[in-house]
Amino acid sequence: MTATGVVAGHPPEHLAATARRVGPGGPAAEGLARHRRRSFYWGYGHYFLLLAVAAVGAGLEVAVEDVAHHTEVTPTTAGLLVAVPVASGLVLVWVLHPPIVVVSQVPAIAVFPAAALMIAAALAAPALGVTGVLIAVALLTVAVVVVTIANKRGALEVS
Repeated sequence: MTATGVVAGHPPEHLAATARRVGPGGPAAEGLARHRRRSFYWGYGHYFLLLAVAAVGAGLEVAVEDVAHHTEVTPTTAGLLVAVPVASGLVLVWVLHPPIVVVSQVPAIAVFPAAALMIAAALAAPALGVTGVLIAVALLTVAVVVVTIANKRGALEVS
């Protein structure tokens, strides 16, 4: 193995073909095979993604306690404790993909408006209620997933 991560005598195309033969690895498998130096970015970037996922769990706990009136946080705080980690997670998924894959499967045109609307919904928690914020965050997340799948299948032309 050389300093670039390429096996001596085997060009990067061989690694990409090997990644395809190994099995489904998602859209990043071939990109990681082509761009070995970016695997550090990809791997450690996932720590922040997993941190966002853990923060969603903590935020949901606070939201449940707020709805049950067992906490003294404001509805806005409870909403932000869910909306910010979910929005951050969506943005992180978008941030992690472009350096690895040729064409990102995650369209920015869906991620950024959804993230902004999640934060706006949390700020509107006094009017919507914490339950309304949770429903808005869930629906916006589903919308991003639907747009991403439609984009992948070629039904939409967004980037």
